[in-house]
Amino acid sequence: MNKTLLVTRPDYEITTHYLFAYAQLVIDYAKARKLTVIDLAKSKANIHNLAKASGEAGSRSAGQSLIFLNGHGAKNLITGQNGHLLIKVGFNEKILKGAVVYALSCQTGKSLGPKSILAGCLAYLGYDEDFVFLYDQNSTSKPLNDTTAQLFLAPTTQLMFTLLGNKTAQQAHQIAMSQMQTSINQLLTSQAADQAYLVPYLTWNLTHQVCLGNPQATI
Repeated sequence: MNKTLLVTRPDYEITTHYLFAYAQLVIDYAKARKLTVIDLAKSKANIHNLAKASGEAGSRSAGQSLIFLNGHGAKNLITGQNGHLLIKVGFNEKILKGAVVYALSCQTGKSLGPKSILAGCLAYLGYDEDFVFLYDQNSTSKPLNDTTAQLFLAPTTQLMFTLLGNKTAQQAHQIAMSQMQTSINQLLTSQAADQAYLVPYLTWNLTHQVCLGNPQATI
């Protein structure tokens, strides 16, 4: 049975523009692996399209779908295009039932993640505090060429590649943290002293990345 990747990727300001660009790498990787991809990009990243798309993904057997949520969030919700609500605790977290989920968003691992697990989500990877990334203001038109942002967003992309490679949620969680730790170690060398100011931010993301639910869940 073909597996499904469902992606939400709003694009309306700098932060979401960077996430939008990096999510394209994940989409390309999924397509190369012959997964069915549902791409809710820009204005398509709204609550109505997500409800329909999650139903299509959920029609497959449990564990066959991977949901990748990009956008601004809070402890109990995540948003789509122009900051409009996508998922909120006590409202529609059940749409994540039966899926492995990665939310590249602030704070959702604090409440939305645990509540989604209670509602039947197999595994939820995200952050229980803000996800932070820095960027080069001269590279905002070409996010993938921004070497500063890459230090923060390459691990998130690798996390998704790992899940798409049929590895477990825990393996994806560990690989992303390992990549962040490697970057931290490199930035602490004398050769990278001018970028050592990035270390606390990478350490923050590493510390607050969470893997909830079944750590052995795969798609």
